[in-house]
Amino acid sequence: MLILILINIIIIIWIYFKYYHFEQNYKFSKEKIEELNPAILGYINDDKIYNHYDLILAEILELNKKEYIKIEYVKDDISKHNYIIKQNLEKDIGTLKKHEMIVMNFLFKEKTEISRLELEEKAKTTWDLYNIEYNQFEEQLKQELDKQGFIDLEKIKETKELSKKYKRNSIIFIIIIFIINLFIKTNSIYIPIYIFEKLVSIIMLSHITCYTDKGIALKNGLIEYKQELEKEEFLVDKKVMDEVIYERRFINSVALHIKTQAKKAFINDQILENSKKIIKKVCIGVTIAVVILFIFVAAILIIFKNMTMSPEGYFWFFTIWAIIIAAVTDVTHELAVSSKKH
Repeated sequence: MLILILINIIIIIWIYFKYYHFEQNYKFSKEKIEELNPAILGYINDDKIYNHYDLILAEILELNKKEYIKIEYVKDDISKHNYIIKQNLEKDIGTLKKHEMIVMNFLFKEKTEISRLELEEKAKTTWDLYNIEYNQFEEQLKQELDKQGFIDLEKIKETKELSKKYKRNSIIFIIIIFIINLFIKTNSIYIPIYIFEKLVSIIMLSHITCYTDKGIALKNGLIEYKQELEKEEFLVDKKVMDEVIYERRFINSVALHIKTQAKKAFINDQILENSKKIIKKVCIGVTIAVVILFIFVAAILIIFKNMTMSPEGYFWFFTIWAIIIAAVTDVTHELAVSSKKH
């Protein structure tokens, strides 16, 4: 048993140095950060996309800055910040990156202009966290990040497969150790230590970042950059929204989820709140299922400790236990899917 515990320690050290240890070969200044696409900044800042709404909104502002679209404020209604987004038909969209084209198609799928009200209505029904169109945006953005060397898609694929195999093998090993312990008594303190080590290594594998050294350097650089943006207010010195929307720092502040008066003036934040509610439902459902699983396992262990069975009985006991755990896992998945649909 001690040998298995030592092997687990070696595995944890190996995971750390292979996937958590980064070289400090890059450094991103404020100027370098502001040269990057805002959606890239938002993705790197988030680890994963949880608030996709802001990233797509920042991409719309970026397309306006690049003059592929034109955000025109209605002068007679400037106090209400109403505007029309028009496609610039004179600009060649063939030079756009794939994730930018998805945003263009979102805006102008049916016609070449869209009002603020139409944009907000469209967002309520289309910018769902699990929408196919949005998933395409995320996938193409990840391809661009991989191309620029900020993330490693091969590493993502490799670690997912490794994590899946390691979890499966760990469960098998733990069950085998429990069965062996029934016939060959060992120091009972070793088993919880072994299980704890397995949990640590599984958690580490589940939280491996997809970033490269360059991506980690950018993420670290964004910490200070965000702190600067949080102190900045854009609607000052008689500035109006049709000027602010061209400012690089305002566009980046949207991608980095920083709340400002200018952002509230640009679009209704209620859409973002609805997105957060969807995520919250999923998290609550999964958490409830996990708590039920832990209570069930604890109850089984207490019952198991106070009963005696034949070897055949133990076999069926562990088989039924494994089936129930698998069923609870399926329920967890269904809860998540159900929450996504609402």
